Amino acid sequence: NLAYRLVPAPYESSIRLTKLMLYAAMEPYTEVTGSKQFLRDNFPKIIAYIGSVPVQPNGTIVLGTAESGTKVNLYNLLELNETNGADPVFLNLYFFKTIHHEFQHILNQNKPYPNSFRAISGPNYVEDEWSAKYRSSRESVVDGFISSYSAKSDKEDFAEVYSIYVTSTPEEFERLINQDGLNSSGKALILSKLAVIRSYMSAEWGVDIDLLRTSILAKYSTLAVFDQTTLN
Repeated sequence: NLAYRLVPAPYESSIRLTKLMLYAAMEPYTEVTGSKQFLRDNFPKIIAYIGSVPVQPNGTIVLGTAESGTKVNLYNLLELNETNGADPVFLNLYFFKTIHHEFQHILNQNKPYPNSFRAISGPNYVEDEWSAKYRSSRESVVDGFISSYSAKSDKEDFAEVYSIYVTSTPEEFERLINQDGLNSSGKALILSKLAVIRSYMSAEWGVDIDLLRTSILAKYSTLAVFDQTTLN
């Protein structure tokens, strides 16, 4: 991408992330649907690894991008090593949450989500001003956006609520949408969005997002052992 200065991903990190992706990001879908066919039919056919991260003019970084429903780009593999390769917090921040976010975009391209989702926040999306308007989730949640980035557009909001929900423990998600009790109206908006997502994933794709989250979190709890026995 000529818009950014990027460097290639190290070979060892690419192998490590591929095995981690298969284990902690892809297998849960197979477990929940009972078949590999869901992934064969819908998961991106190409995942491209890049060593560095693209930096936007506003100072924010890009964690991942989806292209034409077939390709996902993941960045920051220069930072992936044996130590943080077993750290679910690091892996979730840079890779796992991102792949679920980008995968959701692909699913939405194939089967659009209902218009009722956008209606929840209506005209309050701020497009490229999201990073200036909301410096943190503590600020965005008050207005019903689960993250600063989710305030960009309804499609990013949909993918953010989904990816954060399925990769967070119930306690983590509850803390996020409560934000010290300052956002009761914002919490209600986020839960309304989550209800639409839950219905959409069940009706259109046969995926129970609560079972999916349970499976994902079970994988996270064994990452240290998986990393030691499988990646070395």
